[in-house]
Amino acid sequence: MIETTTQTPRRCGALPIGDRAMTDAERSRRYRRRHSTTRLLRLPADPADWLTALADRLGVDPGSVLTEALEARAYVIDHAPWVLEDAQAVREIVERGGA
Repeated sequence: MIETTTQTPRRCGALPIGDRAMTDAERSRRYRRRHSTTRLLRLPADPADWLTALADRLGVDPGSVLTEALEARAYVIDHAPWVLEDAQAVREIVERGGA
């Protein structure tokens, strides 16, 4: 009869979880790892690459998304220019530090 031993769970070479409490450094490292992985979905920093990566994840063609966005922007410029003016005003207020 072959005996198998079960390994106790370990975290990054530390003692088994039951032997001691997690240190602050380990807790911080675990938090940063978990949240950095999910926070931005690991998208590239460049906007064009970001759009392509996001479109791939959503399963759509990046060219069609960009075309629709440009058409929507052109429609707003032609039919509702005050929307862009309001957006610019809000941007300036935010850059100044509030209302």
